[in-house]
Amino acid sequence: MAFRFFNFAGKSKEEMKAKYFGILFLFMLTAACGKNEYSVTTAEGQKLEGPAAYNDYLVAEQNRIIKRFSELNKAYESYDREEIDQARQALLNEIDEVIAAVEKLPPYEGDTELRDAALEMFTYYRQLSEQELKSIGDLLSKGENELTESDIDEMDRLYNRFRKEIKSYEINFADAQRAFANKYGMKIRSKEKDSIS
Repeated sequence: MAFRFFNFAGKSKEEMKAKYFGILFLFMLTAACGKNEYSVTTAEGQKLEGPAAYNDYLVAEQNRIIKRFSELNKAYESYDREEIDQARQALLNEIDEVIAAVEKLPPYEGDTELRDAALEMFTYYRQLSEQELKSIGDLLSKGENELTESDIDEMDRLYNRFRKEIKSYEINFADAQRAFANKYGMKIRSKEKDSIS
């Protein structure tokens, strides 16, 4: 049985990776009129000058996590328990580092909405990695030839459940990006990107 994680709709592996493990960043923020002189310094000492840099920092942190999701997906294709567990642990470690960094990120001019929306999404990614993605990994670790129809149905059920939840967090983050852009006089360029849902 040639099961591929997230390959439920008969799409190619590349199409599924693009859809589910692409970069969220639905909206790129660009400065509209004038320059916003406000800046924030991260806990790591990185100076974020202006609202676009603040947004971009959060998106870069998300991209760190998405890269690890992609690595876990590759590990799933191995059906090897050790490889899957190592990839999932690397994902959890990355999420923990990102959450710690973003929790220390100062608000932008007192505004916490964008940062908080990112934190909520990252916290959900952690929960997902601890629960559903672990369960899927446990099933795949049986080996490709040992998966039953019941196992595949269970993976589909888990996937369908968390896909809806991820989408709601992504929408919340995109809404926070729009509000942030409007508040700081920035244009929103809608740029269709993929998400992990």
